[in-house]
Amino acid sequence: MKNNKGFSIIELIVSFSICIIVVVVLFQIVVVLKEVYEKSSVKTVLLNKQNIIVNLIYEDILDKGLNSVASCGDYCITFKFTNNTSKNLSYSEPNKSISYGDYNNPVISGSTINKAVIFTNNEVISVYMPISHKLFSNSDFGIHIVHYVPTS
Repeated sequence: MKNNKGFSIIELIVSFSICIIVVVVLFQIVVVLKEVYEKSSVKTVLLNKQNIIVNLIYEDILDKGLNSVASCGDYCITFKFTNNTSKNLSYSEPNKSISYGDYNNPVISGSTINKAVIFTNNEVISVYMPISHKLFSNSDFGIHIVHYVPTS
């Protein structure tokens, strides 16, 4: 008569193999979810910083009226308002921060700031300071300001 108490070595190997496969798959899922979480948090911070600066500039334009825009360097733009005040939008390399007036905002590690571009014609003033991040090769988190100047 056979004694069928316990597990055979084959049954143990199969059950351990199945457990290892399940653990590896779960670990890969956790790693992917961690990467997605990190990317989404970086993207959220970049978009929030972009939105804050753009809103500050547009508030000044609406409150004070925009007179002109001029370059004050590769990474600097001066906004001159109709009430004879002005504010600079600038990027400081040593501090690694973007500032507009009194507002100073550190740039996230891995971000790249490119030279500011100003386009003006008789009716439109366009300001663009490109900002990219190494995690998002096809995304732009730059400062974009477009203002229509009605001709009298």
